[in-house]
Amino acid sequence: METDLGLRRFLTGDRMMMRPRLVLLIILTLSALIRLVFVFETPAWHAPDEYAHFWVVEQIAHEGAMPLSTPTWPAFESFQPPLYYLLASPL
Repeated sequence: METDLGLRRFLTGDRMMMRPRLVLLIILTLSALIRLVFVFETPAWHAPDEYAHFWVVEQIAHEGAMPLSTPTWPAFESFQPPLYYLLASPL
């Protein structure tokens, strides 16, 4: 008796029968690989909003409080949840 794996079903064209966990594993693996390529291929300070995030951390480190959220640059990132910024500000 031959075992029928989700990958075999995918390769034979019966995609609707693929196991959901395998689909999730493929999606998570591909997304992790794409993110790793972006991290290692993007030079420092060339990410689209890297300076704005740094600015918020710098403001917390110097002022001791979250900056006001305004649509102006670079304060547009200050609407984000503050835990990351509060943890990064002592560094």
